[in-house]
Amino acid sequence: MVYIEPQYFPPISVIQALIKYDEVGIVLNEKYRKMSFRNRCMVPGANGIINLTIPIIGGREVNQMMGEVQIDNTQHWQVQHWRTLTSTYARSPWFEYYEPQLKMFYTQKYTLLYQWNLDLLQWLFKVLHVEIEIHCIESNPLLVEQTDFRDLVLPKNYAIMNKINNKFYQQVFAEKIGFKPNMSCVDLLFCEGTNALSILTI
Repeated sequence: MVYIEPQYFPPISVIQALIKYDEVGIVLNEKYRKMSFRNRCMVPGANGIINLTIPIIGGREVNQMMGEVQIDNTQHWQVQHWRTLTSTYARSPWFEYYEPQLKMFYTQKYTLLYQWNLDLLQWLFKVLHVEIEIHCIESNPLLVEQTDFRDLVLPKNYAIMNKINNKFYQQVFAEKIGFKPNMSCVDLLFCEGTNALSILTI
């Protein structure tokens, strides 16, 4: 089993690492860490990289275990994120194919941040056709470096952590802003669709 923190549509390199395992442990009994992908994902937009950030109750001062962190739904973030995804990927080859399924998540209210991340990860594995069991770990597991992937990829190092061996795919705005490596896995999914898994397994 490999262990990660719950992330909002993780970067491509994280998914590439996870699909090598049969089981993934989502660690909930740890302090919430700011400046991570726990409440954000990154997609390449027309004018550069867009950060989609989920507001949380307590903001920068939150001091809770990951399994207790609550989403601040007063800010209507789901509407904003869905509008961004729609405008960014309307011209991508596969957005319309996945849109009906994915839109349901953005119209359903979530209270706990980890539950949102968990449901999206399960959906992602489903559409990629990979069979991986996800376990929520509420106790403090005995981890070894080889299977502890928590916080290996962060907003401060995501670009250099790209593990796709420089495998390019056609991003929507690549001609305007250039190819952006290691974006959120949804970027690869909307651009490559059923070919995404073959890129991840290179």
